[in-house]
Amino acid sequence: MNFRHSLSSSPRLRHVVTLAAGAAAGGVLFATLAGANPATTDTTDVAFVTIPAKQVMGNNSIAAGKVESAVVIGGATTVPSNATTVQLLVTVKGTKAGTLKLYPAGNPAGTSGDTLSWAAGGTATATMAENIGMSNKVSVENLSLGTAVVTVKLTGYSTQVTAGDVNGSGGTAGQALVNNGSGGVVWGEPGRAFSSYHAALQPIPFNGAFMRTVTVPRGSYVLSFNGTVVGSSSTPDFAHCWLFTPNFVTIANGDAAVGSSVPRSTIALQGTVTLASGGDLHAYCWSQGNQPMSMANASLIAQSVGTVSGSVTNAQQSTNKGLPTR
Repeated sequence: MNFRHSLSSSPRLRHVVTLAAGAAAGGVLFATLAGANPATTDTTDVAFVTIPAKQVMGNNSIAAGKVESAVVIGGATTVPSNATTVQLLVTVKGTKAGTLKLYPAGNPAGTSGDTLSWAAGGTATATMAENIGMSNKVSVENLSLGTAVVTVKLTGYSTQVTAGDVNGSGGTAGQALVNNGSGGVVWGEPGRAFSSYHAALQPIPFNGAFMRTVTVPRGSYVLSFNGTVVGSSSTPDFAHCWLFTPNFVTIANGDAAVGSSVPRSTIALQGTVTLASGGDLHAYCWSQGNQPMSMANASLIAQSVGTVSGSVTNAQQSTNKGLPTR
């Protein structure tokens, strides 16, 4: 589940991944003084949008072993909030030889591998690419034994992530990174929906009946049921419906009233459930009174999600309750 900078260390979570095909537009260029080590960079083949150079760090003196960070998104930078990577023109000089390391703010281990070295008393300049970290910043660390004077200018940005920026650690075959509903992502089933629909009228007996059932594999689901209750008498009456787990633990329930003034009424139920071993999810209804009732357009949908938040019914930790009895 790791991007180039760790999901757990950076708030810039990429829920939609666009794979870049082909080489970067206007590839990364390097220029250093003779006697200095060249800049190193990763092989991030993303296409950059070129922008007028915007200085985000100007002749900043960074002491030996220290770190400074620059905001590279929003405001006067003209870089949009969905940018994942920025292109930077970096210049450094110092009385002692050394190396600069760039990385997403808050995540030193998530560096793309970009470094820039200079000779004692010299200056080095390079165009470098780096992913964006916490608080929309990129950090610059001085790895030399003396003070480094650093200037950084924004020259481009990208909203893409390459296949090399993503790996399958922690996931299994067929899984995808999905929104967990709490501002993060997890490995899970890729948003599959299981549904059952019946348009024609079906009776709602006094002793109850299953309106719809869907069979799902293990996982977490948002379960939704909708139907139109149709009365056949002038006597006020109502239908009561439940959403059940495979072992008949209630996920949600509600009523729909009908009568002479309201011959039809819509019922809509929704709840969340986590199943450790899969099974059948049910919509079950009964007629509260003795009058014949029916349901049309009954629809039961189980939408797969990575995890669910809020009130969750865990079928495997609940006692088998059985169907409701009068």
